[in-house]
Amino acid sequence: MSELVLPVVVLLASLALTYFFCLRPMQRGQCALGRKARPAAEQVPSTQAAELAQLRQQVEALKAGQRQSSRL
Repeated sequence: MSELVLPVVVLLASLALTYFFCLRPMQRGQCALGRKARPAAEQVPSTQAAELAQLRQQVEALKAGQRQSSRL
């Protein structure tokens, strides 16, 4: 009987964790699988998108500067 105690405890723990982290959020509609996928453009807030565009321009300017300095 004592050799069955650990497997039963592990089984009960896995059932409890599955309920609390998978089944209960799915019932509430908060599951990651239940969410509708948004287009990639909507996932980035506008302030981050503007900052990203600015950083890309800076990188391009730095690359252009390196190309010009290597020609000298």
